[in-house]
Amino acid sequence: MFQNINSLELRYLSFAARDQLTNYDFVLLKVQNLKILWSNLAFDDMLFLLEKCPNVTQLMLYFTIPTEPTVAAISKLTKLVSLNIGGPYIDDAALMTIVHNCTNIVNIDLSNCRGVTDEGVKTVATKLKQKLKTITLPCSKAITDKSLEYLSLYNGLEALHIIHSIGYGGSTNNLTLPALNSLLQRTQLKCQYTWRTCINKHNCGLDDCANVTTIIVTFYELTDALLFEISQKCMALEYLTLHEQDYKSLTSAAFYAIINNCSKLRSITVRGKMNGTDLREVLASHGKYFRMLE
Repeated sequence: MFQNINSLELRYLSFAARDQLTNYDFVLLKVQNLKILWSNLAFDDMLFLLEKCPNVTQLMLYFTIPTEPTVAAISKLTKLVSLNIGGPYIDDAALMTIVHNCTNIVNIDLSNCRGVTDEGVKTVATKLKQKLKTITLPCSKAITDKSLEYLSLYNGLEALHIIHSIGYGGSTNNLTLPALNSLLQRTQLKCQYTWRTCINKHNCGLDDCANVTTIIVTFYELTDALLFEISQKCMALEYLTLHEQDYKSLTSAAFYAIINNCSKLRSITVRGKMNGTDLREVLASHGKYFRMLE
């Protein structure tokens, strides 16, 4: 069985597999990249893995169970460099415990941490100021310009990513463009900035999307109206992805509006077939923007 395992991804752990892993503690000591998918993994098994993999440098973990034992286990992973963590129980206090002990974190993804507020981001910025290079934040009511101000106090930040979803449960955006620009200008190195928005529903409104760089449209039966709204309200757009759409009601005018109005546009990824003479025309004349995935 196992000899050298550098990366380990688990969705489910049977009793037999757990017994086998117990007999190979020396192998788990070598694991550096650990990804635990919570949906089919028992709580005890998750704690078992965190305990048996003390040399992990990259951890991805999402869970929906109370955090105290889990946070305590994560806090012992003092070699962590990259942390992607999430769940409804991750709040400012849990985050403080983790970053207080795991001070070597360079990359942290909080996009699934809906319980984290500006104070949590302040803790990250303060505790990790000597190491932090990349941070990913959720676009939520609890994250405001204050978070960007805290991050702007430390010049080493190299990348800021914001994850945004609209269409179900409303959309809240308390991050403004002036605050974003202030952060980007004050970092010592040129800070990479991305803002990804997933649009899940018709007629959800794009008033919160002025700073978006990437848009992913997931719902069926896309219309010209949405593309025209994108062209008018998302002037920073660089990447547009359309997932498995029915393109029958689209016209080339909507695509031309995005191409002509979004001056930073780099590509439009289309999943599925764009039929019709009108759409083939825009593909022929502006093919450099389109990436077709059938």
